[in-house]
Amino acid sequence: MTICSLFLILTNVLAAHICFRKYFRRSDLTQTELEDILGTLILTLQSGRSFENAVQDLLSDHTQLSAQLESKGTHATEMVQILNQCRQKPAQSLKILSCYRNFQRLRSRFTQKASSASLQAKAQGVVSAVIYLVIFVFQFWVNDDFRVFFATSFGRGLIILSLILLGGGMFWVFRMSKLREFRL
Repeated sequence: MTICSLFLILTNVLAAHICFRKYFRRSDLTQTELEDILGTLILTLQSGRSFENAVQDLLSDHTQLSAQLESKGTHATEMVQILNQCRQKPAQSLKILSCYRNFQRLRSRFTQKASSASLQAKAQGVVSAVIYLVIFVFQFWVNDDFRVFFATSFGRGLIILSLILLGGGMFWVFRMSKLREFRL
């Protein structure tokens, strides 16, 4: 009975971790800030200004941007690479920035949909484990034949095997539903 109670506590802790995980994770350069920066650069270039002037204006408006662009975040390093490509090819900078902005929009949509699908899979795994444990406890409490079967070594081994398989399945669901970051 102690294994079941420990497993129930573990599932509750995992469910709480899923719910509050997004509040503890922060990015250096958020997606909306990146889209605003790209939009400002594109509009400045469309107005007829040079790329270097557009970047200087952007850095003077956003004093914290230069520090964020040099940070170790994925979006920041990609942004630095894109800005370097635009400096090397100033005639194509508008097209490069527009393509990168479209790529970022697709990335944010994909990340949002993938995170909701993974959250749904994790929630279904937790609900399945809780239902399994509730049925197990109910059978142990109500059914005398189940208690007799559990008293034998074969019964205990089978129950322990089913709990191990349930835990392995939960680990596999949580491991497979983890989002991986992809680079440009």
